[in-house]
Amino acid sequence: MQAKVTDKSRREISGTGTAFVTRGGFSLSANTDKYVYKPGENVNIMVNASDFADKPVQTSFEAIIHKTTWSRDYYKENRELVTTLQGVTLADGKGIVTFNTGDDAEGAYNVEIKATDQRANQITTTAYFYVSKGDMWWYYNQAGGVQIIPDKDSYKQGEVCHALIITTNPDANVLVSTNTDDILSYKVEKFTGTSKMVDIPITDKYTSGFEINVNYVYNGTFYNTGKNVLVIPEEKFLTVTIEPSQLIYKPKETGQLKVRVLDNFGNPVSNAEVALGVVDESIYSIKEDKTKDIRKFFYGQRSSGVSTAYNNNNNSNGQSRLITIYEKFNLKSTSDRDLATVKGRLLRKNGSAIPNALIVIDADYQAAITDFEGNFEFKLPQRIFN
Repeated sequence: MQAKVTDKSRREISGTGTAFVTRGGFSLSANTDKYVYKPGENVNIMVNASDFADKPVQTSFEAIIHKTTWSRDYYKENRELVTTLQGVTLADGKGIVTFNTGDDAEGAYNVEIKATDQRANQITTTAYFYVSKGDMWWYYNQAGGVQIIPDKDSYKQGEVCHALIITTNPDANVLVSTNTDDILSYKVEKFTGTSKMVDIPITDKYTSGFEINVNYVYNGTFYNTGKNVLVIPEEKFLTVTIEPSQLIYKPKETGQLKVRVLDNFGNPVSNAEVALGVVDESIYSIKEDKTKDIRKFFYGQRSSGVSTAYNNNNNSNGQSRLITIYEKFNLKSTSDRDLATVKGRLLRKNGSAIPNALIVIDADYQAAITDFEGNFEFKLPQRIFN
């Protein structure tokens, strides 16, 4: 909305305001601390409530957990109610409820979060997770392709990425690699069934995002897929704070700014290079600041420069040679006293000479090649004539 006012000097002054028209008074989002759990582990379901100005909202909610199964005959999805949990978001808009998976709880789970606003409108959102010992025999692959499911969205150095890989064919030999612009790791995994949990330690080689790449060949068909994973190098992040000597200054007054730099562990950082800029804040009422977060710019998702291809056309080119006289007759020397000379001429039935004919003895020894007149001459060990 915009309002314009013209004063007596005919100067026009305008102002703007924004209003949200929504179905509900706030929105919900939810996620679990991991995507894949082992039986008996606790699932932390984190709920965030905020209004449409991104301000936190304190509200009660319920988390309804269903276990999902499929009928392979009819490709029908069935949902079984497991439990309902009650929770509340605090002053920061965040709330957590915990669900124990139990010892015999393998399967796919869906979590529906419900809350009610001041006008009795129901606000909902969903989350999901899996419980598996490693082989997801119960999982119906609706996507029809190879799937990679990391247990989290992002990792830190020193953690282990537990990636669940689901194939479309059983008992395959699968090449699993991690790549950026180079190959960081690779390993061939022997699958039993159609799924396996693969552990990828996040070492100092993983400085930012990387790709998990999965490849295998089954009955002459090549299967390939990739999944981008984010690594957050928190040890490289710095926190900069600015404290002015006073909050309000008058024109021509001199002020001082105290700049402090801390590392990710809260320790002071010396000799840090700091750039300081002063901007009239009214500029941002005309055009908002869209400068990208420097952390995301340098350490965000990265595309992989490594690709995998498969070629099932096996062509082999080469040539073989005939053995030498040394190999044929096990000779150590070819002196004239040990060798006999064989001479002759190769002719056709009509008496014409056969030039450039290759004379081979016992199918493996090249003795001679006839000249233009069909003549040939070669030597053999004297002992074969005795």
